[in-house]
Amino acid sequence: MLPRTVRFNPDTDEIQRPNRSQSASSSSNDESGPTLPRMNSLLLQGTCPPLDFSVPSVALQADRRLSPEVMSKPACNPPQTHAVIRVAAATRPDWQPTPGLCKFHVSHQPPSEPITVGDVLNAIHYHLRQPGMSQQSLPRAEVERYHAHRVCTVDECLRRISDPVKRMEVKNGEETKGVRVVDGLCGAVCFNGVSIQSPELWHVNLLPSERYANVASGANSG
Repeated sequence: MLPRTVRFNPDTDEIQRPNRSQSASSSSNDESGPTLPRMNSLLLQGTCPPLDFSVPSVALQADRRLSPEVMSKPACNPPQTHAVIRVAAATRPDWQPTPGLCKFHVSHQPPSEPITVGDVLNAIHYHLRQPGMSQQSLPRAEVERYHAHRVCTVDECLRRISDPVKRMEVKNGEETKGVRVVDGLCGAVCFNGVSIQSPELWHVNLLPSERYANVASGANSG
């Protein structure tokens, strides 16, 4: 099931919450502020699997590290029913800093139940794989270089897909749907855990992928 998105005020990272949550939060906070939840080890920096979020969904689903048992575990402790997740844009010294690549809300279905590891990973992958470019100050030509490399290297991501018809269908989809939001990360597509900014605002950490090393070196040599 696709994750639900909501509208955000561009000047804040807060989302609309039910009044009962607000009153519960205000009554439980003390002078030191709210207690931050601890991420599940599968989402924690240093212990999480280095997933490539630029691969097609069928390749992510075929990853043996993401079993149903793993994906159904609570995302954090104590459990939460929702959070805002933010992915920062790629930056280089010659580019203008950007506030972020994308930001979205994640919840479970039904929404009264705690969010899971699968909810978080699937939401990140889904939003990064959306067609088009994010509102960011990145050179379009540079983003398109990473898009072209993503397309031409997709075969190596589909090795676990035994059905040749399915592989060809996925490859054609990569070729025809153009630039996706993930191409704006310019190769920094490997999952490196989630950092908690506040109980309801989480930040995705990403590392450069070896898959895009040639593109990065080509840009630097140019």
